[in-house]
Amino acid sequence: MSNHGTDHYTSTLTFAVIMAGGKGSRLWPLSRPDRPKQFLELLKDGQSLLQSTWRRTLDCVPPERILIVGDAAHRDLYFSQLPDLLPSNLLLEPVGRNTGACLALSAALLEQRSPGCVFLCIPADHAIDNPEEWVRALGIAAIHAHKSGRLVAVVEPAASPEPRFGYLLQGELLDTIESQAVYSADRFVEKPDPYTLQSLFQTGRCWRNMGTFAWRADVFLQEVTAYQTSISLKAREFTSLIANASTEQPVHITDELYADIPDISVDHGILTHTKRLSLVPSLIKRIDVGDFSAFAALWTPDDRGNVAKGDYVHLDSANNIVYAADVRVATIGLSDFVIIVENGTVLICPRERTQDIKTLYRQLQS
Repeated sequence: MSNHGTDHYTSTLTFAVIMAGGKGSRLWPLSRPDRPKQFLELLKDGQSLLQSTWRRTLDCVPPERILIVGDAAHRDLYFSQLPDLLPSNLLLEPVGRNTGACLALSAALLEQRSPGCVFLCIPADHAIDNPEEWVRALGIAAIHAHKSGRLVAVVEPAASPEPRFGYLLQGELLDTIESQAVYSADRFVEKPDPYTLQSLFQTGRCWRNMGTFAWRADVFLQEVTAYQTSISLKAREFTSLIANASTEQPVHITDELYADIPDISVDHGILTHTKRLSLVPSLIKRIDVGDFSAFAALWTPDDRGNVAKGDYVHLDSANNIVYAADVRVATIGLSDFVIIVENGTVLICPRERTQDIKTLYRQLQS
């Protein structure tokens, strides 16, 4: 897509909001409170997930229109990893309050700066194997968001019914943009129960949510007002607080503002309720680095299906995921395990139980 993204097609400015907070607790002990997963140099080219997302987003919009939202404790990490990030485009949260709050306040900030603008919502913890398709699909979503005044989800094929994701049910054809069909979403179900998920799949019109969206800031704030009143009130308060904010410093959300703001995702809080949701089907090849099982797709396997970063030797071992920066790991007759050695901690876990690492992390914290 030329001319830094969607401005080639629309008469309004398009911005991008990269959601770069989160603890990444399912990647403990690799991901730690002082350096969570989005900052880890996990990709083959030595980049972090955040750096890769930033570079990809530059093919949609120029750097002065990319807003980063994340934890105030990681302020210096954002600037060290993203040297082209403008200070005033860093929105810092005192604590994480999920995507509902961070996107509502991002919308309030952008609507104040550029009324009627469209913005893309982009997670910082995805690896994309075909970035050209990602840029194309987000461009279509931005155009439709601008034209229609609807919330737009970029979706991917749902190859198998996995309840840990959200799903959208394709409705009627709304538009065709650059030969791309855009549909209404008849239904959005976040992490459905097995029975509901099976019924969605049986329709043949089921797409998986990617957590990647486009919408006009003013339209999104209208939906926040309709379905999350308390977040809407906080967004208005935030707008008044930043009316005279410095253009040379990051924008800080105060402790008081976040003290009692609802901790709810945009999926649960807005998208499962709205009647203004569209979907853009895509063929994006995405790796959601949500737990260690994703490393099997990030790194190149050996002839036994083992993937490793560091010094790993094995005998009769297969399909293991190993990360060991400073020590040698050796296994005999071990298959389908995750072994992580980091900062004096060793984690050993069956691959099918990587989701339980978050529970273990909570125990450690308490």
